[in-house]
Amino acid sequence: MPVSTLVQLTFYRYNSYWVKWRREANNFIQHSKICPPTIEIELTMSSDRLRDYTAMLFDLEQGVFQVNILKKLGVIKEVKRAISLNDRTCTCGKWQTFQRSCSHVLKCCAKSHIDFI
Repeated sequence: MPVSTLVQLTFYRYNSYWVKWRREANNFIQHSKICPPTIEIELTMSSDRLRDYTAMLFDLEQGVFQVNILKKLGVIKEVKRAISLNDRTCTCGKWQTFQRSCSHVLKCCAKSHIDFI
């Protein structure tokens, strides 16, 4: 099979996934539900991870935070993420890519008592 055919097939599969996800999300919004069950599960999992996160506020007006994460995979390792609520960006890239708040954003919102999700 030619490479161009594989690329096109991959594009159409991903596109159909996003169309399906958008329809599901719109259906939940129309029926006054908060979010689809898959997202609720992700939010629950994210909130469990928040215990190992510490958020530091750099500029509330601009919504700039730094989140420090302690990863305990054999060796304790600290990872830092920069979050900008106004620009809707996080250095992990999940917020920009999937247009959904990552766990780092949830920690920033919890720290500042912001309902931003």
